[in-house]
Amino acid sequence: MELYMRGLVVLSLYFLFTLATKFGCCDGHGSKALCREEEREALLSFKRGIHDPSNRLSSWANEECCNWEGVRCHNTTGHALKLNLRRDLYQDHGSLGGEISSSLLDLKHLQYLDLSCNDFGSLNIPKFLGSLSNLRYLNLSTAGFGGVIPHQLGNLSKLHYLDVGNSYYDHSNSLNAEDLEWIFGLSFLEFLDMTNVNLSKASNWLQVMNKFHSLSVLRLSYCELHTIDPLPHVNFSSLVILDLSINYFMSSSFDWFANLNSLVTLNLASSYIQGPIPSGLRNMTSLRFLDLSYNNFASSIPDWLYHITSLEHLDLGSLDIVSNKFQGKLPNDIGNLTSITYLDLSYNALEGDVLRSLGNLCTFQLSNLSYDRPRKSLEFLSLRGNKLSGSFPDTLGECKSLEGLDLGMNQLSGHLPNELGQLESLSSLSIDGNSFSGQIPVSLGGISSLRYLSIKENFFEGIISEKLLANLTSLEELDASSNLLTLQVSSRASISCMASNTEVFERSKHVLCRNL
Repeated sequence: MELYMRGLVVLSLYFLFTLATKFGCCDGHGSKALCREEEREALLSFKRGIHDPSNRLSSWANEECCNWEGVRCHNTTGHALKLNLRRDLYQDHGSLGGEISSSLLDLKHLQYLDLSCNDFGSLNIPKFLGSLSNLRYLNLSTAGFGGVIPHQLGNLSKLHYLDVGNSYYDHSNSLNAEDLEWIFGLSFLEFLDMTNVNLSKASNWLQVMNKFHSLSVLRLSYCELHTIDPLPHVNFSSLVILDLSINYFMSSSFDWFANLNSLVTLNLASSYIQGPIPSGLRNMTSLRFLDLSYNNFASSIPDWLYHITSLEHLDLGSLDIVSNKFQGKLPNDIGNLTSITYLDLSYNALEGDVLRSLGNLCTFQLSNLSYDRPRKSLEFLSLRGNKLSGSFPDTLGECKSLEGLDLGMNQLSGHLPNELGQLESLSSLSIDGNSFSGQIPVSLGGISSLRYLSIKENFFEGIISEKLLANLTSLEELDASSNLLTLQVSSRASISCMASNTEVFERSKHVLCRNL
């Protein structure tokens, strides 16, 4: 879902820049204007410094440089406007590396430069890039750059899009910024991504960002930020996406969040935030994606949160006892989340009857379907590791789009309903660590999409037969240990043991059953 929301905004911005560069711009095919000789030589000089093991720039040889891979020119003047050398990860093109020649300065009309997803081996970002005065778009993300981000980038006064972010998993190439005052020169900035850039020295980061009225996307995840200060006046109220995840906001002020009425995506995951959920979030009526997982919240979940009906993705989950511990009863109002597709409340201390709380979640969504605006349905639900009681909600059978369901490690009991078999899209089901009893319903064997099934540590009894498993053609792992079950297949005698190989059930890579 996050990728979906990011995609929406990035595509919108890309459309903006495409319009800018396509005003008299072509990709070289059918071009009437010839490549400018001085710019052709500049590109060849750039190529000589590049390490290109997969020969991606093989087309950079003929006379017409406007036809070269990644180059786009003005269709009347022939000036190079766009240089896109982003590595296409899906086509497994090799990374470019080497040195970046200052000959790029001869591309005086260049508006778009993308060197992302390559590997320049911890090379410093060249200071001269700040002299490409016509740039509107600069993407250097995940390209192996290291060292201090040069303040000269602040001279790119026409820039709308700047991405110098890095992968969370890339610790070898570390970018940092000693301060952020240089950003003041980017007055038209709409998109800024500095993911995994060390900003620990930039103590005034929030005051700097607040200067940008036009900023729509701000990503400062994993930046070693240590506080969110109060803001007397919020200028960047046009924000659509704000990602401040994986930082250290143990003592911070969130009151000014109430002014971010345009926000669609908010990610504050893994940031050591304490206390209740900031009340300023209740004004974010356009919010679709909210991730507050892996923090130190210790309060009840506020009722107003379940009335943000635009929410599609809500993650309040944890993994261990030192993270979130939301308390209280799971309210009936959870059914008001009529747009929700992803809901994770795992490993908290929530109580109550799960049937009463969740029973109408999908049926309410179905009743609100409209022909002019089709609603999405629930795709993922995790309530794992809480204190929920009651029986399995049979109305979850209405969740036809549900792909992942985890109700494990609660206090649920009773029999599994036949309606479970209606979850035709389900690929993962975990109900382990409860007190379910009775036999496994035959309808479960009709979920052909199921890949992972964990029913261990319950009180199920009877036989898991080959007939029940026959249609589970996608099954990769079945864990039925610590029950009163017998696994019975035709090729051998009934098995009441722990088995962990594919011989027991050929279509399953991992089958476990309890030793009686």
